[in-house]
Parts: sequence; structure tokens; C-alpha cells
Amino acid sequence: MFQEKIPIVVGVTGHRNIVEADKPALKEQVIVALKEIQVLCKSKVKGGEDTPVVMLNAFAEGADILCAEAAFELGIDVYAVFPCEVETYRTSFENPEELVKFDEYCKKVKNSGDFIIAPNIEKNEDWMRQKENIDESSYHYRQLGIYMAEHSHILIALWDGKEPKTKYGCGAVEVVKFALEHSFLDKDHLFTPATLNQTAAIWIKARRKTQPPCEITKYWIYDDFIGRADKLIKEEQKKDISYADGQVNETRHKVEKKRILNYVCEDTPPGFLIDIINNTVEYNDEEFEFADEGLSLWQAVDELDDYRRNIRYHYNKADSISYNKNQSKYTLFLMLLAVFASLVAFAFLIYDDASLHFMIFPCAIFLAVIIGLTIYGGRKGYHKNYIKYRAVAEALRIQFYMSMCLGEMPIISNVCELYSWTQKVDIGWIEKAIQALAVTSSQNLSQYDCSEVIKTWIGETKDKQAIQGQLGYHKKKIADNTQKAVLHERISKGLLIGTVALYALIFGLEMASYICISLGYASFLDNTVLPNLPWRNALAILLGTLTVISLLVSSYLGKCSHERKKSDNEKMILLYSNSYVRWWELHNNEFIPEEIEKFVKEIAREEIVENGIWCSYVNENKLEVEV
Repeated sequence: MFQEKIPIVVGVTGHRNIVEADKPALKEQVIVALKEIQVLCKSKVKGGEDTPVVMLNAFAEGADILCAEAAFELGIDVYAVFPCEVETYRTSFENPEELVKFDEYCKKVKNSGDFIIAPNIEKNEDWMRQKENIDESSYHYRQLGIYMAEHSHILIALWDGKEPKTKYGCGAVEVVKFALEHSFLDKDHLFTPATLNQTAAIWIKARRKTQPPCEITKYWIYDDFIGRADKLIKEEQKKDISYADGQVNETRHKVEKKRILNYVCEDTPPGFLIDIINNTVEYNDEEFEFADEGLSLWQAVDELDDYRRNIRYHYNKADSISYNKNQSKYTLFLMLLAVFASLVAFAFLIYDDASLHFMIFPCAIFLAVIIGLTIYGGRKGYHKNYIKYRAVAEALRIQFYMSMCLGEMPIISNVCELYSWTQKVDIGWIEKAIQALAVTSSQNLSQYDCSEVIKTWIGETKDKQAIQGQLGYHKKKIADNTQKAVLHERISKGLLIGTVALYALIFGLEMASYICISLGYASFLDNTVLPNLPWRNALAILLGTLTVISLLVSSYLGKCSHERKKSDNEKMILLYSNSYVRWWELHNNEFIPEEIEKFVKEIAREEIVENGIWCSYVNENKLEVEV
């Protein structure tokens, strides 16, 4: 299924045994929540198409079926994800009416006939079965909850607000914890490291059949990691104070309760979620015409499934927005700002040293142009979008090649997991975008020809119509960056030599002037350059002109960072040359899936680090000048 726009994914979880009498009120709250999300996804372009909201639903009895009904009524596309094959899943239904709805909704979903079966994310079923006595069915439901939580921007939870009964359960509260705390295990039975806030939940309080009546309320909830850590530290400090045994036990009980029920509850969505949605909406609002020719990330384009076609499409879109729409304007504005900053300095120089008072007017005009260019360029976001969409394009490019090489891995493997913590701060919305494409695109789990993919990815190609592999790309760019870096260096050295020589000339003339005055001459070389222009002023203007040219060069060529880019090109050529040799050594031996995965992720991580370095120094060169 082709996804021209990145959707916002809403996952659902809740109790199976919700009270029948509460269902109308609960459904009304779900509809209110979905409409609130749709408002957040409104296009920011007049007459533009809104960012789509889609639902990820397991159609379990109770809460899931209720949420699906609300989504269908609002015309929201629903995608089905199950813990196991459909026929096996159907046997878990106890209510015949709900089973009828299940069969009906399976035909109405967007991925009918191509349902998502939740993968084994934790990869530790045997360990959990032995240590925690978790049966096969419960383990699969747990993996379903993890997949639901990880692939949703927002989780709607029809939950009673109670604590989990077991440490490794698979109920509604566990899914909430998966979404807000990322609290599941890895294959080594360890909790995964805490991640940035990327998912919020809408908690609609729903009671079970065995519980007394309660008010049906709706809150946005999220985990405040920093606040929770601060509270825990304070509570731990309190434990160090000497208490009677009863007081110590009471304090510890309160601490434990706060740790479990410490989610922030608000009436409005948290800021981090609004940022993620806004970034997605702004990206979707960008116009782009996809051209197949010369844009293929892999030669055998016809063999790609929907998932990889969509990744490829959005790579080309982000790449085009970054370079064609923003970099060209960014460099143009950078040059214009450098030119007008130099003109301001030169006009003021003439005004001051040549005593041409009318030059204050062009000086003011040039200064006004600088201010106007800075404000306009900032509002249009040429510099910010150049970097932001470059990061998007790189993530999608690497995700594409990883998915081609790792076979069935793309449904659970996201390139953003390889980013450093400091990079993750800025790419939360990109990670969610890739997950959204995984949810809404059909996937072919068969493995593609790794060798052909690797050749295209890290090698070089003579086909001018195809995208250059990274080795070919950096070989091509190093020549261009070397040429510009040499030009910058020569101009800078020339200006330095000229400035020193001019200083020496001025020093010599001043010494000659002192000697002449000491011998009784009243003046020295006055009015010999231009009428009514003393030689000191003329040389000051000349010296100032060299400074103005230095300002022009540093404000344009200096900010283009050609020397640093050249250095990056050299390092990456070494990386890809070495990697290419290593790959063919691996290719000539028997392929081992673990070795392939290790090799691919190593290359992916190096590319991500290099892109992070590039983003850091380009980010420093904003559309601004110092005059």
C-alpha cells in the first residue's frame, strides 16, 4: 500500500471484561480522543490535505472492539495486528457476538488478508517459561503488546488504573508501561535502556465487571523520567535517616507506589508529542513530485515490496526537500548575507575615513537588507530544514539498505536504535515515521540478494542514471570539496600576506613621516593619493578593504566548511574501501546470518555517526553574520 503521507498511528489496549453498561460512555470518550488527535494532524497549508490518522488494533474482546467501532464511524483506517495466526486467535473469544464483529472487522481493515503477526521482539520465550512460568499464549500476547506500544505515536488505554499483578504480564497496564517506559526485555533478559519520551497515552478510566462503578474520565498521560528520577533520589535520601521499623516500612511502601503510579496526567497532550506530530505534519505538507528515473536506491526496483517502495519514496522526498528546496536557498542566502555584510563594512569605512557623509545612507540600506534577509530566511527555515531533512533522508536511506540485507528484520529493526543518545534527542519523530511505514505497508519477508545490495550501497557504479554508492559518492565529492577548500585557503593566505604587507608599508611610511617632521618638514605625502585625501586615510581604506574581503570570504566560503567536508570524505573513503574488501571476504566464505547482521549494522552505525558530525558543524553555520 503506497503511503504518500506519513500517518500518525494510534494503538489501543484495554480490558476484555469491561462493563456492558459503560460501553456507550467509553465509546463516546474514545471518539472525543480520536477527534482531538485529528485536530492535531490538521494541515498547516491553506487547503492542504491533513496528515492521516490510522489505528493499530488487535480486535480483542471488549476495549479493542469498542475502539475499532469508534474508528470505523469516524472513517479512520484500521490496521490489524494479532498475537498469532487468525484461526488460532479466534479460539480465544468467549463472546459469540464479539467473534462475529471480529470476523466482520477483519474484512474492513486496511490490511485485510495481510494481517500483521506480532514478531518475537524479546526473543526469550524459553527463559520466561522456565523462570516466570509464562505459557506460550501469554508470551505471544506480550509480544503483541510490545509491538503495539512501539509502533504507535499515541496509545488509547481503556484501563482501570491498577498496578500490574506480575512482573512480566501481558495485560493493559503492561502495554501502557511498554509505551511510556519502554519496559520490556531484550534477548539477554535485561530491561532495555530507557528511551526518550516518544509515545503518550490517552487514559480512559474503565472498570472491569468485578469492580464497583467509577467516573469515566480521560487524561493524557506520559512518563516524566527526570521528575521520577528526582523523586526517587529524594526518597532514597530519606531512607538514610534513622526511623523506627514501622516508619521505614511505611516510607518504602509509599516510594514503591509512587514509582508505579508516577505518570503525569494532564488534560492536554504533552509538548514532546505535539513536536513529533508537528514535524510529521510539516513534512507531509511539503510538495514533491517523484521521478523514477535516476532515483532508484537499488537496481531491481520492480522486485521491491510496498514497505521498501515507501521507504524509497520518502527517502527521495526528504532528499529533494533538503537539497533542491532548502540547500540551494540556504547557500544563496549565505552568499547574499556575506556580500551585504561586506558592503555595510565598506560603506561605513568610506563614510569614516574618506569623510563622504552621504555614504551613511547606503550603509543603512545594506544593513536593512541584512536584517530583512536574516528574518526572511529564518522564517522560511532554509538552514533548519536543510539539516533536518538531510537527517531524515539519511535515516531512510540506511533503513532501506538495512531492510534489504536483513530479510525479515525490518518489521522489528529500526535504524534509529543505532543512534547515539544525543542524536536521539532530535530524531524521535523520524523513528516514529519509520515505524508508521512498517505498520501501514505490506512486506515481503524473503531475503534479497545481499551482494547486489551491498555493491549499490557501499560500492561505486559507472551508471550515471543510478545513485552512486557511498564509495563512489565520496570519491566524487572529495574532488569538489578539495578544489573549494584549496580556493578558500589560497584566498585566505593571500589576504593574510596582503594585510601584513600593507601593515609593513604603513609602518614604514609612519617612520618616514616622523623622520621628516623631526627634520623640519611640516607634512609628508599629504594629498598625493587623491585630492583632499591624506595618505593615512587612503591606506586605512585599503587596509579596511582587505578586512572587508576577509569578512566576505569567511562569511561564505568559511561557513561552507569545505575543509571539514573534505576531511570527512577522506575518512569515509577509507571506511567504505575497507568495508568493501571485508564484505567480499565474507562473501567468499559461507554466509552466516549473524555475521551479515553484524556487518550491516556496523556500516549503518558508522554512517549515522558521520551524518551526526556533519549536522553538528553545519548547524553552527546559521544564516547570520557579524559586522
